[in-house]
Amino acid sequence: MITWEILLSHSVEKKLHWRIWEGEKEMSTIEQITEHILIMHASHDTDRPILAAITGARKTLLIDAGNSPAHAALFRQELQRLGVRLPDLLILTHWHWDHTFGMSAWDLPTIAQAKTAHSLSKLMGLEWSDEVMEQLCKEKIINASTMANIKKEYGMNRDLIRIVEPDILFDESITIDLGGVTCQVNLVGGDHSEDSCYVYVKEDQTLFLGDALGPSVYGGPRSYTASRFLRVLKQAYQSEAILFVESHGRPLDRAAFQKELSDWEKLALLTEQYGQNRERIVSEMCTFLQVSELPREFSEALEWFMVGAAYQGSDTY
Repeated sequence: MITWEILLSHSVEKKLHWRIWEGEKEMSTIEQITEHILIMHASHDTDRPILAAITGARKTLLIDAGNSPAHAALFRQELQRLGVRLPDLLILTHWHWDHTFGMSAWDLPTIAQAKTAHSLSKLMGLEWSDEVMEQLCKEKIINASTMANIKKEYGMNRDLIRIVEPDILFDESITIDLGGVTCQVNLVGGDHSEDSCYVYVKEDQTLFLGDALGPSVYGGPRSYTASRFLRVLKQAYQSEAILFVESHGRPLDRAAFQKELSDWEKLALLTEQYGQNRERIVSEMCTFLQVSELPREFSEALEWFMVGAAYQGSDTY
């Protein structure tokens, strides 16, 4: 067993990294980010999110299952290699395929928000053929990007996809005691998925945000609703976290997180103020950013906010 002496200052020199290689290609990075938390970083090649093992005195909690049995197996192998106790429980941040399709490979008691279980139940028993996925795209349950990533992740082995029903459901929140380490899970909703949850590791002051701050990706055109984005962001800021972990990003300390989100927060505030007045929002945003032309990433996000502006009056999960 490796003994970790990691302080809760999250400077790079105090982190321990292990890189996983397949031939000449770097696949992922294992990183001890706090005393009790080990993560495997996201891999964007097939949309693999961060996986995390939270280890207490009695139990280890796995945050998200991975997007495939292969993804799950990779993390398990690294935990074993490093002498970290394997997970005893699994918590899902939301129902999307990249966070849940690895569940069958873990065979763990799984905790999920009730809407997560409901969404997964709709996918049980499907064959995941091209025809089935095309139909799911037509019904806006998944999108073309998801279909492409599933094909790339699974290749000819889509028969390995087996949707598993969660064991323990909650509505608003649940507290998980791992033995000296407490994980508080709260439903926050948002545009990305109505079942999105935050997982706060109290002793390590670390907040796992899943994809809650992302735009909607299913159900229609990609969109942001300003009020929802601002509400979910406010809930993140109201936590006592000093480290923030988004599923497809990199862990950030509070100052870096706030700096990274400040521009997006401003864009959301302008959309909330000016609605679908695109010209006014662009002008104000350019002034805020001190640029003459709105950068592409903000132009793209503005389109998402424009779609969401029509629904600004509705702020339900």
